Amino acid sequence: MIAPDRSYRRLAQCPRLSGADSSSFGPEGRLYAVVNRLHRSAVLNGGEAASVLPYYLQRVKPLASGLPGR
Repeated sequence: MIAPDRSYRRLAQCPRLSGADSSSFGPEGRLYAVVNRLHRSAVLNGGEAASVLPYYLQRVKPLASGLPGR
């Protein structure tokens, strides 16, 4: 999160959040993030395929509202 003073603050930390690729707001106001661990694919990991199942779709209650689909 970027605070009003422009400093960064971590809101959550969990091994399952490693490699969150994209996020968007759902119609009910929740924020969704796709965790595909792309950074562990062979192409981005020195030729070693270290990305393992399961992949996740995380849903959280955001601190502020957003527009669905963004």
